Amino acid sequence: MHQAVRKQFSKPFVYQVMTEQGCACGFDHDPDWEGEPSIIQENKRSRVLLTQLSACLAQALNIAGPLELYAGYCDKLDLQPTHRGAIAPDQLISSRLNQKDRKFFVVSR
Repeated sequence: MHQAVRKQFSKPFVYQVMTEQGCACGFDHDPDWEGEPSIIQENKRSRVLLTQLSACLAQALNIAGPLELYAGYCDKLDLQPTHRGAIAPDQLISSRLNQKDRKFFVVSR
């Protein structure tokens, strides 16, 4: 992980979360394109992955307390977020983690 990306976080430990694609693209979820069959399948897979990530974050919250999550294109994460907010793990699916926006969330219950 690049030092420029680490600077986005205030926590001492930073982990990069990826899907089986080797990046975070599998979390990309955009319901605006649900009319296309290929997008329907991609969004279905994204919802499964986001549900798994949500469960993982919920467990981590029990141990570490509030977490920080930064989502965006891998080669743009050294840039400042375009959106900052707070989110609970179960809100990930509805958070529209499309990667064209760089979103930074404090994750808590």
